[in-house]
Amino acid sequence: MIIPEGKIEKLVCKDLSRPALTETYLKISDDKRSSAPEAFLEATNTFALVRIPVDVDDADTAGFVQIEAILEARKVKAVGLTANDDIVRVEKGGRAVEWKREDRGTWPKSDKQIPDPGEAYICFDAALMHDVAQALGTKGVRVYFPEGPAKPIRVEALDQTDNRVGVCMPVREKK
Repeated sequence: MIIPEGKIEKLVCKDLSRPALTETYLKISDDKRSSAPEAFLEATNTFALVRIPVDVDDADTAGFVQIEAILEARKVKAVGLTANDDIVRVEKGGRAVEWKREDRGTWPKSDKQIPDPGEAYICFDAALMHDVAQALGTKGVRVYFPEGPAKPIRVEALDQTDNRVGVCMPVREKK
């Protein structure tokens, strides 16, 4: 499996009483009509879920992939890792590190959790939205989507009652 860009490990669950959510999950379609299977690396913390497409090798199989393996692959600048039925393996320059692949339970039915996109959407800088939330002194925000493109997005603090308000400008979508 080729290591995807992004930091998918940021979204794994920290609650050890939910072991199935404390690692990432390699999901590989079993669609026999396709010459190349569709594969995704997924992570969830129960409040959010991410799914990132990945390229897999014939030896890769669906299942849990330890965060430590992904971090090691990045550390040694390996292009990818192998995730077969028994182990997750990172190789670089003749050196190999392996983790026993464990069954941690049942992975959520993520296909049912991801809604189809609607027709209306808006693009904004997530880091800027995070900064606005911090400036407002809150972790949660209420976002008002403007009617029409290229208009400011109103942001209000969820847990404040003193009319705190912020604004984010929309960003252009690169196609």
